[in-house]
This record gives sequence, C-alpha cells and structure tokens, in this order.
Amino acid sequence: MLTKHIKGVILGPTASGKTAAGVAICQKLGGNIISADSRQIYRGLHLLANKEGEPEVRDGRIVYLKNGIAQYGLDLCDIGERFTAVSFAEEVQALDNALVEDLWLVGGTGLYIDMAMTALEALPEDLAIRTELEQCSDSDLREKALAQPGVTAELISGLPRRRLIRKLEVAAIQNQWPAEYDFVPSDKSIPWYGIRPKIEKLEEHITERFSDENLRAMLDEASGLRQAYSDEQLIMLGLWVKDSVEALENNLSIDQFRTLVTVHTRQYAKRQLTWWHRHPWIKWFDSADALIQAVIK
Repeated sequence: MLTKHIKGVILGPTASGKTAAGVAICQKLGGNIISADSRQIYRGLHLLANKEGEPEVRDGRIVYLKNGIAQYGLDLCDIGERFTAVSFAEEVQALDNALVEDLWLVGGTGLYIDMAMTALEALPEDLAIRTELEQCSDSDLREKALAQPGVTAELISGLPRRRLIRKLEVAAIQNQWPAEYDFVPSDKSIPWYGIRPKIEKLEEHITERFSDENLRAMLDEASGLRQAYSDEQLIMLGLWVKDSVEALENNLSIDQFRTLVTVHTRQYAKRQLTWWHRHPWIKWFDSADALIQAVIK
C-alpha cells in the first residue's frame, strides 16, 4: 500500500497502553490515529470494544476524540455486516488519501495491520503443486509441514490454511522451509513500534480493567445488544462480547464473570504477542512511557 501521511505503527497486546501512547505522541508531534481493532469497527459496541473518547462526525466519518486527538477506523459497520481485513486495508488507504494530517496506525489486530502495511515477498510459484495441496485436509497439511526439517508445531501454530499451503508450495520448490515470515513492510521508511510489558505488569493492567462497575456496565451493554441481535451474531464477535452473552445466559455472578473475562483476555493477549513474533522489524519497548519518550525525543 502506498502511504502519504502514515508516520508510524504502534502495536501490542490488549491493555499494553497502545492508545495512550498514540495519543501522547500525536499531542506532541501532531497528527491523529487510525485504530486497528477488529471489534472497534462495529457500531453499537462501546465498553465491550474498549472504545475511548467521545464520538463526533468529521467530514462524513465518525471519529472518537480523546484529549483532542481524533481516532479514525471506529464504527465502520453494523454487527452482522461483512467486514474483512481487506475492507480495513481499503479504509486505511481511503483515509490516507483523503486526510492531510499525519496519521499513526494504532492497534492490536495483527491481521488488519499486516493487510494494510505489508506486502508478500516475491517467492517462487508452482500452481500444480498448489492445486495438489489444496486438495489436502487441514490435518494432512499439518502432517506434511511437520515432516519438514526444522518445522515445529509452534512454528505453524495459528497459520491460516492459505498461508500454510503457500509455505508448503515454496518448500517443495526450494527443498527447504521458507523463512518464518513471507511478507515485509510495504514501506520500509515507516517505523513499527511495539509495546510488550513484562507478563506480571500486563496481567496487572488486565485485572485493573475489570472492576465491579465496569463488569456491570459490560453486562448492561450486552443485554441491550441482545434486544437487537441474536446471541449467535454477538458470540461471533468474540472476547468480551462472547463472555458477556455467556454470563447473561448462564446467570453468572460478577466474580464468576470476572474470572471468565480475565482468563480469556490473558489468553488473547498471548495470541496477539505470538502473532508479532513473525515481525522482526518491530522495535519493542517494555512500556508505553518508554515508547513515548523514544519517539518524541
């Protein structure tokens, strides 16, 4: 993707302080934020998507203002409406073309950021091999991958079927497993910054989010959404939305609900960090404050 105004990417797991860092940097250097979050795209989700700031309409787009900084990329579609990583990349391109201010892409949805900001490396192709692999079941593909020298279950964990097939195709051509990542930043001049707190600090931040007041507000929001959408539609949104619906359905206590969302949020944060393992160009910091100081110095 060709970019004119994007100055950097700020990423990391949930509760790591990404938005606070993005806002602080924009306040100091100027510019606004594009949020890369697969739940914040939905209208109707607020606390359940951890949206921050007050919404307003600006040039026909909804933005959320936090401390004077506009956050784009929120409220892009209705619950149940099809919206993909490609849709997000198209929105980022449209914003980059339409806006004149500097922009920072900030979020934790790895697929969204990758689709907007990376490109596949030029690797060899053999359509005959690919077609043969496409006939294989998921378990057969996994077995073929694990038979490759140096390939472990951890290495292929989380790889979408399409990418696993592509790696097997390249391995068959090159007689070796391709590099851990097969994509690169589409614009190498744009810096990628990551926040990766120590695990005990991250867990502390996650726990702080789930006060009794916040948990009750989450359940109230989910209860209202159930009046407009089916439980199946809401559960598909995952994480806090799914947990809230299950808590209401099973009449969980606040303490039981807290345990549920805390465990699932910690697991989600771990998956987010695992995704970024394949991105060697990210410059990591152990806190939002450290990142802010490094960028604005």
